[in-house]
Amino acid sequence: MADKPLVSVVILTYNGHKTIVQCLETVTNQQTDFLYEVIVVDSSPEPVEPLIKPRFPQVRYVHSKQRLSAGEARNLGVNLSESEFVAFVDDDVYLPQDWLQRMIKRLQTYKEFAGIGCAVVNIPSNSLTAWIVHLTEFPRNLPGKRLIVVESFPTLACCYRRSVFEKAQFPPTLGAGGEDPAFNIHLNHCGMRLLLDQTTVVKHSTKSGWKNVLVAPFRLGKADGFCACQSETRATLFVRFPMLLFAYPFLRTVYSGWHCFRSGLKYGLLFTILSPFIFVAYCSWTIGIYLGVREFQRQKTENQKVTANVERD
Repeated sequence: MADKPLVSVVILTYNGHKTIVQCLETVTNQQTDFLYEVIVVDSSPEPVEPLIKPRFPQVRYVHSKQRLSAGEARNLGVNLSESEFVAFVDDDVYLPQDWLQRMIKRLQTYKEFAGIGCAVVNIPSNSLTAWIVHLTEFPRNLPGKRLIVVESFPTLACCYRRSVFEKAQFPPTLGAGGEDPAFNIHLNHCGMRLLLDQTTVVKHSTKSGWKNVLVAPFRLGKADGFCACQSETRATLFVRFPMLLFAYPFLRTVYSGWHCFRSGLKYGLLFTILSPFIFVAYCSWTIGIYLGVREFQRQKTENQKVTANVERD
């Protein structure tokens, strides 16, 4: 069909009432030479539909009464689409007008890649605590001048070929952040390659406040612990050898500093000023990994007991 969209942009939201309208304004104003559709998957207790329908009637809206994890929401969006490419955008991400055009042209040019991610900058840009959280979470995804082959990228703004989902789906229950690396690393194991475009930049509404300097990394670390238990990643070393976790904050701080300086003097100086706080954030991340592994092992043991009881009955 001539009017079939080339791309489906899936936006997942949960209690995104403060950001969804601005996000959709940037998504629906994309300048492209192809057709695309926008699908919003919402599992909020209070639906965001009243904010969307009057202003964006062209958007396909789906509400789930049951709370969906990020992975489950993305899988639902994929199932609702029929396009050749599927893009994902979080409800607190704002796109430049050429974002979708650049993503698709990259994938059409580099046909050997299954998916592509992009660089991320934070807003509010004048908040030190937001920068601490951002540099802790996205040191490799800062703006730059290169195209990089990567093992994984954040799925807050990215695009995949539809054929990817014939072989894989997002894990449904890993928790905030854990679905991204688990899914992408699985694609690597299936022989698919991923690309990161540092020249294409989106804005992400980063949580600020000193509380989030500890809370946000902790949650991400806990998700990493689940991910390490469920897939063969480098983080699995921390599952097998927990003592290595003592070195993790030092190694991640060095890793972040390296990527910050590679992205330019601005980010290098910013990292230098904020490095003590970034180190503390990685300590919180490490505790999250440990507790995530412990929780996974506890749930696994409980499930084994339930299975054994059912078999006996």
